[in-house]
Formats: sequence, structure tokens, C-alpha cells
Amino acid sequence: MLDMLTLCSAIMIETVVPEPRLKESERDVQWYETEGLSLDGQGWSSLPHRYARLPNHALGQVTEAVWQLGQDSAGVSLDFTTDAQTIYGKWSVHNRCASHANMTQIVVEGVDLYVLDGDRWRWLSVGRDGQAKGLTPLVDGMPPGRRRYRLYLPLYAGVASLRIGLPHDARFWVNEPDGQPGVCFYGTSIVQGASASRPGMAYPSILGRRLGRSVVNLGFSGSGKMEPEMADLLGELDPAAYVIDCLPNLMAPLLSERLGPFLDRLRSARPITPIVAVGSIPYPAAFLLSNTAKRIADSTAVFNAVIKERIEGGDENLHVVPGESLLGDDGEATIDGTHPNDLGMVRLADTIEPAVRSCL
Repeated sequence: MLDMLTLCSAIMIETVVPEPRLKESERDVQWYETEGLSLDGQGWSSLPHRYARLPNHALGQVTEAVWQLGQDSAGVSLDFTTDAQTIYGKWSVHNRCASHANMTQIVVEGVDLYVLDGDRWRWLSVGRDGQAKGLTPLVDGMPPGRRRYRLYLPLYAGVASLRIGLPHDARFWVNEPDGQPGVCFYGTSIVQGASASRPGMAYPSILGRRLGRSVVNLGFSGSGKMEPEMADLLGELDPAAYVIDCLPNLMAPLLSERLGPFLDRLRSARPITPIVAVGSIPYPAAFLLSNTAKRIADSTAVFNAVIKERIEGGDENLHVVPGESLLGDDGEATIDGTHPNDLGMVRLADTIEPAVRSCL
């Protein structure tokens, strides 16, 4: 049987880390190695490295581009609890995106720290590349108290190592997943997180916080193209729902060739798991650029026809999010006409959330 890791809820059960290994001392900081600790946002347990997104057996099945992007740690996070008033982080990255003119250094290779405030996750701080050496705290000067944190890892680089640093008198707990099924997102660079300003602002992560569910981010930049091998890999997972958001990568002819067979193949593995199919984003310059407008119209026509056929054929668990309202109509929601900025990511989450929530 294939090696699978059940998608997990963001609601965690606390367990004290037994006898944490003191890796090094520096400025009265005790460093906790995260190797062996539970991470959230991974669909498989047999991985080429600790923070990867695709399993070992995907090598040779998926394209080389998808495999390389699968080494990025997009959507992966560490949930922990501590009573520390200061938190440090040390991390190193590999497989870093060579060109990221439309992304911040923080989203490519930085980390993003949230704290649970009552029943609401709130942003707290980011870690930049210069902090990877652990010389500057991620956050300092917090009042006393025990709090739960979530540290999102880089979106366009793979994490090679990660340590959490706390004062020696602080306590540290890891929050173990409770096994509740989460949501699996598959798609393009937009799903992976381009061009949010920081890792926690990728729209799958926004939805994870809102829904209180784990999310597995299988966005593969320009290489999320509904290959049959990806349908097989998605079918190995057992989520509460799938979100399929690939249209920006597929012109109408290729979409017509792949969408139906992809859904059929996924359905063969997961006959009743809800699938949320997302339409094409409304490129903001299309109002003036006829070629862009035609591309959207052609792809949307294919998308609507394929989805309608399957729903009328009896697939009651196939849901649609039309693309027209994904980014709003004011033209302010992208960084480059395609990739959403933070405003765009929030609008994507707002528009897709009702369909996903209805599946849960």
C-alpha cells in the first residue's frame, strides 16, 4: 500500500517535547531541533527531505519541473506552544527560486509567525534571510503567558534545517495534529503563493486559518497543468475536499484535452470526495486587451462545458467557483496583471471559502 499521511486539522493536541536536545548555546538561548517534530501541511510521510511536499515515489512520475517545485516548503508549517517572551529562529534553505522579480525575499526564503489570540490567528512577525543565523529574535518583548504559535515556512525555497530558540527558562510544547481531514489544493503559482508578500498570505494558508483545518499546498508554479500522474498522486490522499485551481496555466485547447480525463482519474480514486473546481482569474487588463479577453473566454467556455457535463451526469460532489469575481473588478489585486498581491490573495480566499466550507 502506498505510504500516505492523513491530512490533519489545524486544531492540535498539545504534547510536551520529551527531553529536547540542547544543540547549542548562544546569548542565553536554548535551541530546539525540529527534526522529528510534527509538521502541518504535508500529505505524505515518505519524503525526499524533511520539509518537501511530494513523496519519494513521485520521482520519475511527475515532470522534472514539478518534482523540483515539490522540494519547496510551500504551505508547510510548525505549530508549537511556549511561554517564552522572546522567540528566535534559525533556518537554512535550498532549491531557492533563481528569479523572483515579482516576489519578496520574505515569501521566497523567509518565515512567517502567527499567534493564536482567542479563536483567531493573528500575524506577529516575519523572519528575513538575515535572521537565519539566529542573531535577531523573530519576536521580543511579549508579556508573560503561554501562547500557541504557527510558523509558516518559505514558499519558493526548500527548508534544509530549522531550529526554534527560546530563553533557557522557557518551556516548549509541540502541537500534534488530531487527524481530522483537511483540504488539498492543487494548481499554479497562485496556489503556491505568488505573489503574496509573506508565506502566511498564500490563499490556501489564509483559508486554513479561517476554516480551522490543515491544508496541503500542491501549487507548482507554471507547471500545475493537470497531468494524469498528478491526478493519481492526489488520489493517494484522503482529504475532506480538493480545490483544483489550474486554469491560469492552461490555454483552451490543452484544457479541453486534460480537464475531463483529470477529473475522471481523480474520481476513480476518490469517488465521493468533494472537488471544488476554480475558474480562471479575471486578468485586469482584459477590458482593453482583446487577446487576453479571448483567452479567458475560450478557457471559461471549455471549463463550464466540462464541469456542466459531469454535474449533469450525476457528480453531486463537484462544486464550481466561477472566476469572474475572484479578484474583484477594480484592477488593484495583482502585482503584474496575473499574480495576486495580498489584496488579491484575500479576495481569492473570500470567494473560494463558501464553496470549501460547504464541503466540510
